Amino acid sequence: MERPNKEFISLSLCVSEVEFALHEYTYAPQLGLDRLQITLLSFQENAQLESLPKAFHLKLILLLDTVNRLLISGAPYLSHYHVAFLSATDALFQVAIGSQFGKDRIKQLSPLLSIDRPCWTALSLVEEKFTPIYSKYEARFQSTNVKAHSITVDSYLKSLSAVGRVSFCLDSIKFSCLEGRFSLVSVQSLSWLKARFPALSWRVELEGDDESLRRLCELSFLPIFQHDSMGANSRHDLLELLENKSSRLFYIRFGALFGSDSVILRECDRLVPRLGDARFIDIKSKYKDEVCMSPSCFPIRHGGFFYAGLMSQQEKRSKIIYVERLGQDFLSSFLYEIQATNSYFVFDQKECLGCYSVFASKIVTVNDEFWFKSNECVDAKVPPSMIEPFLDEGVFPADEILELLVVEQAGEYFALPYLSIRELEGVCSVMPSPRPWVKNIWLNRLNEPLMEPWLISCSRLPEICLPAETAQLIRTPKSGYYSGKVGGAIFWIEASLVLEVAPYKTPIFVVGNNCVKPFVIHEGRSFDRVFSEGNVSTLKRNASEQYAFSAILEWSGESLVLSFDSCEWHASLPENTDSILMPSEVVDLGNEIRHLPFLQTRIVIDKTNFLSFVDDSQSSAFFFKGDD
Repeated sequence: MERPNKEFISLSLCVSEVEFALHEYTYAPQLGLDRLQITLLSFQENAQLESLPKAFHLKLILLLDTVNRLLISGAPYLSHYHVAFLSATDALFQVAIGSQFGKDRIKQLSPLLSIDRPCWTALSLVEEKFTPIYSKYEARFQSTNVKAHSITVDSYLKSLSAVGRVSFCLDSIKFSCLEGRFSLVSVQSLSWLKARFPALSWRVELEGDDESLRRLCELSFLPIFQHDSMGANSRHDLLELLENKSSRLFYIRFGALFGSDSVILRECDRLVPRLGDARFIDIKSKYKDEVCMSPSCFPIRHGGFFYAGLMSQQEKRSKIIYVERLGQDFLSSFLYEIQATNSYFVFDQKECLGCYSVFASKIVTVNDEFWFKSNECVDAKVPPSMIEPFLDEGVFPADEILELLVVEQAGEYFALPYLSIRELEGVCSVMPSPRPWVKNIWLNRLNEPLMEPWLISCSRLPEICLPAETAQLIRTPKSGYYSGKVGGAIFWIEASLVLEVAPYKTPIFVVGNNCVKPFVIHEGRSFDRVFSEGNVSTLKRNASEQYAFSAILEWSGESLVLSFDSCEWHASLPENTDSILMPSEVVDLGNEIRHLPFLQTRIVIDKTNFLSFVDDSQSSAFFFKGDD
């Protein structure tokens, strides 16, 4: 009886060690698997009994092999393997203990080693390659009292070093509050890290390769969306794959961008582009002068980009500010297109409260403004320009029935009367910078523009408090100058400013905020600074002349489109510079511009004067009076 007693003692120690190792695997995967491997190897050495069936040894080898492969792959915590380990080790221990009571007992326990049991099936999956997938995470840390805080930075560094490569960046120390960020590279999942370290605010950081993938998706979605020669099923499947992948990798819940910031957030669950530098938006410290009275933040799409908007109450009026540019929205959206009198407008369905059929009596007048109150207890303003066609000498006919679409913009609601409505899908075009005359220009499958207007009053359009854009599109460096003839004048343009010289694009004219605006569409982008036929009358353009090219200029977030009769490239400026004018000189001439001898006049645009030319020319003879 001496030998069985020793084996019972040995097995009980192994059982205790395995239980401890599997418990530790939940909180420290590397340490738990190391302890489990050592215990199982000891168990294997002590279990070399002839009475144990062959299946027992094969299953123990399978278990050890799985643990070893997990260790090689970086020791990720996988819940389904955790469950399999618990069940498999229990089965092996029962068989090992039962073997000491004879072959009949082993036979009774043999079903525990059956390959049909879920634990052995999970461990036998040959397709599980255990390829380590490392992700980069950021965890925001904030303590209210540096000295008294129960978990210090050093404690976190020690714990996190057990699950990957970790570093800490200190952001600020104000009074007794310490703020900073942990950067961690690990194979562990985001859900595991959140469960293991719940006091930290976790997010995934984008790597450089992900940025290349993001750019690939941005450039691919619209061409595929408008690719009519592709089969409908193939196009839909490809777009769905692109959308699903992009939403997971490059979009994030709006509420997740603010960490522990105590501001009022609206539309928290709306997906918006991730910030490229993997940081949180700090409203209170960066915009402390704007958040004194219950600020609220909301996502808003403007000119093809998403922004974090801030609304605060100041001097009894609300003020809207863009505090952060989140990124381009390159995915498609479902829209409502409404016919309002003789105009057509579109709105994102996610920004629409609903459609209503109401009697005109439901529209009330408050301080000479028209308002509609929906069943959702939302007060929606009716834009005057859209309600006037329905009025009879300033009032509604008593039995008039109105069809209304309620839309939200920048936290305000608007009720829009319409004659007809339909659903369609579109991709938002990108504009060089936010424009006050239009909210967005959408593109349908035929590359036709769809207008989404601003509904809020001009005096309350968002204030843009963003740093000037300096990033340029990646394009092949160009040297020399392009020259182009416009109505007799010759423009000389530094080649590095030229995004593209394309076949002539006829401008599209729209009315916005009481001004006429021309714009052109090029490869999913909208350009609204256009030198076109409406301008060249000042230059005494000959009726027989025809445009051949559209030169698209872009630099430092600003753009300009020039319509050329002809276009040539030159290695340098001409030697004779007597007749060359800089743009500022042309602008200063004002109405006298038409009297210049344009056949001998050359106007130079380069990097040193491009931005001032764009700004100054808004009031010059080159552009429409409404372009401000």
